[in-house]
Amino acid sequence: MGVLFGTSVDTRSPTFAPLTDDAQILAQWVALVLETQTGIYWSAPETGASIRNYILRGMTAEAFAAIPAEVSAAIRQDERIADVDVTASNTFTGGGSAALRLDIKVIGKGLAGLPFYLTAIASADVVKVILQGT
Repeated sequence: MGVLFGTSVDTRSPTFAPLTDDAQILAQWVALVLETQTGIYWSAPETGASIRNYILRGMTAEAFAAIPAEVSAAIRQDERIADVDVTASNTFTGGGSAALRLDIKVIGKGLAGLPFYLTAIASADVVKVILQGT
């Protein structure tokens, strides 16, 4: 059992095996927030960053500049998060369509100040979150 966060379900496991590594539990929760549309969970409607929506709407320079703060606020809703740093940039998919890239550094409370890093790519079709390491 994780010292800080107990036991969770490993969302990357095909059998949803138990997950007891505290950093991995937190990293998978952050990935879930990034991939979730705000309002989808009736018991926690504020959960989610809805990053796919950024691709599906017109984007002014001001709106683009606001993305890091909005995504950071969505991640910081969890009391286990000590600090978040988000950088947004434009990128392109293999098919040549536009995508939003978010490079994210997360520090969890009680994890000895050790950050983990994620990259999220949002296109019109999919949100892909890549855990870079803890």
